[in-house]
Amino acid sequence: MNLFKSVLTSVLLLFIIPCFAQKNTNQNCSLFKVGKFKYLDADDTTAYIVMSGEKQIEYSGLNNYTIESKIKWITDCSYNMEMIKITIPNFPFKPGDVMNVVINKIEGDIIYYTSTVKGKSWEGRFKKLDR
Repeated sequence: MNLFKSVLTSVLLLFIIPCFAQKNTNQNCSLFKVGKFKYLDADDTTAYIVMSGEKQIEYSGLNNYTIESKIKWITDCSYNMEMIKITIPNFPFKPGDVMNVVINKIEGDIIYYTSTVKGKSWEGRFKKLDR
């Protein structure tokens, strides 16, 4: 019964989070679909991502590690990111894991987001580096 509750909760969250985000973001999130973005809240201040519609590559400038992911947009402001290739040693997630990302708001070149994977969520910010 506990497994059923866990699976049901996970499935409901995958549908509820994007709906909630869409109601709260009356904005154009296409700014985030293509380009280069710097993490503003990461320990590695050189970390950045490159988005190209249905593909994302995250780079760690300190160690030349990468995470390559497939992107499936759910709404204009939320997507699921399936991690395909990870070169970071001892990374807590594995290829095949899916992260849900919700864009909460955009202020100028700053994108505020919430990421959720394996029941863990966190908030962060990106800065668009190219216009």
